[in-house]
Amino acid sequence: MRLLFSEFKESKNFRFLVIVAALAFIPTIGLVHLFDWDEINFAESAREMMATGDYFQVQVNFSPFWEKPPLFFWLQSLSMHTFGINEFGARFPNALAGVITIIVIYFLGKKEKSERFGTIWALLYLVSFLPQIYFRSAIIDPIFNLFIFLSTYYLFKALTEVELKNKRALWAGIFCGLAILTKGPVGFLLVFVTFLVFIVVKKFKILPTFKQFIIFALSVFAVSFLWFGAEVINNGPWFLVEFINYQIELFSQGVAGHEQPFYYHFIVVFLGVFPLSALALPSLIKRKRDSELEQWWTILFWVVMIIFSIATTKIVHYSSMTYLPLSFLSAIVIHEMKWEEFKKWTRWVYVFLASFLAIAFAVLPMVGIFNESISPYIKDPFAVAGFNNPDVSWTGFEPLIAVVFVTGIILFMRFWKEGKLVKALQFKAVLISLTMSLTMIFVVKKIEGYSQAPMIEFYEDLQGQEVYVSPIGFKSYAQYFYFQQPESPNAHLKMRAEKFNNEPVLYAPLEQEVKLFLLYGDIEHDAYLVTKIQHEELDNIEYIKLLYTKGGYKFYKRESVLTESNEVPN
Repeated sequence: MRLLFSEFKESKNFRFLVIVAALAFIPTIGLVHLFDWDEINFAESAREMMATGDYFQVQVNFSPFWEKPPLFFWLQSLSMHTFGINEFGARFPNALAGVITIIVIYFLGKKEKSERFGTIWALLYLVSFLPQIYFRSAIIDPIFNLFIFLSTYYLFKALTEVELKNKRALWAGIFCGLAILTKGPVGFLLVFVTFLVFIVVKKFKILPTFKQFIIFALSVFAVSFLWFGAEVINNGPWFLVEFINYQIELFSQGVAGHEQPFYYHFIVVFLGVFPLSALALPSLIKRKRDSELEQWWTILFWVVMIIFSIATTKIVHYSSMTYLPLSFLSAIVIHEMKWEEFKKWTRWVYVFLASFLAIAFAVLPMVGIFNESISPYIKDPFAVAGFNNPDVSWTGFEPLIAVVFVTGIILFMRFWKEGKLVKALQFKAVLISLTMSLTMIFVVKKIEGYSQAPMIEFYEDLQGQEVYVSPIGFKSYAQYFYFQQPESPNAHLKMRAEKFNNEPVLYAPLEQEVKLFLLYGDIEHDAYLVTKIQHEELDNIEYIKLLYTKGGYKFYKRESVLTESNEVPN
C-alpha cells in the first residue's frame, strides 16, 4: 500500500491512470437496471446470502444454484451491505476490479520493462471496448480474469527466474485457487494448460522443482478447499457432483441456446476488443518472440481462444481472458513504434475497426429514434411492442456521441504520428471513457427501457407484499431480485416441497408445476403474473385479470381463492 501511495504521489502517468479508470468505471454503474440473465442471477445469489445469513450455500430463489462457486457473490454481498441492494452495489466489485487491474498492469509493465511501458500497457487496456463494458457490469469474468492473470504471471516468474521461486509458486497457487473459487475448475484448467504448452515449447528445458510443484498444488488445494471442501463436508458430495456435471454440460452441449460456431470467439475478439485486436496482430502472427514473457502471454491467449472455441456453449464474455495477454502483446508492438512504421495492412485494420465502432455508436440510438420507420420490418411482436413504451423518449442528439469517439481516434493517430504515444493514448482514454459513459446514460438506459424496464418496474412496485410473482411463458431472474422474493410466500419452494419432496430439481419440470399452480391451483395469496405481448393463454382464463400492457409485456393479477370474488372452476 505504501508503494501505491508513493507511486501516486511521484508519477503523473500513474495518477492519470487511477483517476481516469475510477471516473470511467464507477460513476455510471448504478444508472441502468441489471440485465437478465447473468447480472440479475448473480446479484440475486448475493442478496439471498444476505437474506438467509448463509454465505456458503449458493442459492437462487432459495434453491441450490450449482453453476458457480461463491467468491464473487461474497464480494457482491459485501458491496451491497455497504451501498444497498441495488445496481451500484451489485456492480461495484467489478468497477473496483477494473481500477485494480489497471494498477496491476502498470506495475507489472514497469517491473518488466519501464514506467513508460507500464503506462502504455495500462492505457491500452483502459481504451479497449469490451473491458470498458465488463468493468461496468455485474458478471463474474473481470475478477476471474484478474486472478488468472496474476496466477499465470507468478507461475511464469517461478519457472524462469532464480530468485524467490518458491514464494512465486505460492502466489501462483493462491491466485489460481481464488480463480477456482470465483468460476470453478476452468480457473485451474487455463493455468495448467498454459504451463503444459509452455514447457513443451521449451522442450522440457524449463521445469518446476518438486518443491515448487508441491507448494503450488497445496496452495491451490488449500484456497479452493475453503469452499469446495467445506461444502462437501457440510452437505455431502451431491452439490459438487451437480457442479461438475454442469461444467461438463457447458463444454459438451449448447446450454440455454448459446451454441455457436467454432469461429464465434475469434469474431468477438477481433471486433470487440478494439484497439487491442488490431495493434497486437503483428505480434500474434510472427514466429519468433522477443522474450519468454511475450511467448508466455501468446500461449495463454491461444489456450483461452482454443478451449472456449472447442466448448459447445459459447457466450461473448467466455473469451474475455484473452484481453489481458492481448493488451501486453499490443504494448510490445507499439511502445517504441511510430504510426508510419506500422505495417500498412495493420493500419487499415485499425481504421476499419475504428470506423465499424463509430458507425455502431451512431446507428444504435437511431434504432430508437426512428423506431416507427423500422418497426414494420421487424417480425418479433415483442420487439415491436417494446418500441411503444411511453416512458422512453429520444432527443435526436444521441448519435452525436459517436463524434466523441471519432475525436478520440483522430487525436490518437495525430499525436502518435508526432511521436507522442503516451499523450495520444491519454487523450484516447479520456474520450473513449466519456463515450462509454454517455452511451450508458443516454442510449443503453433507453434501449433497456424497450427490453425489460416495464417488467422490472412492475416487480419493484410489489416489493414487501405477501403475493406470488412470476413470469409466464419465458425464463427470467428479474422477479427474484427486483421483487426481492422472500422465502415465503414462494410458489417455487411450495411446489418443490409438494411435488418433488424438497429434492433439488431442474428448472423446466419445477417451472411447469409452478405455472400450473399459479394459473389453476388453489392459491392462498394473490398472484401477479407477467407475459410477453404475444402470449395469449392468460387472456382465456376468466378469473385472471389483465391489469395493463406496457412495452412488450402484459401484466395480470389473479386473486387468491380465499377472496370471494375469485371463482375458480372445479
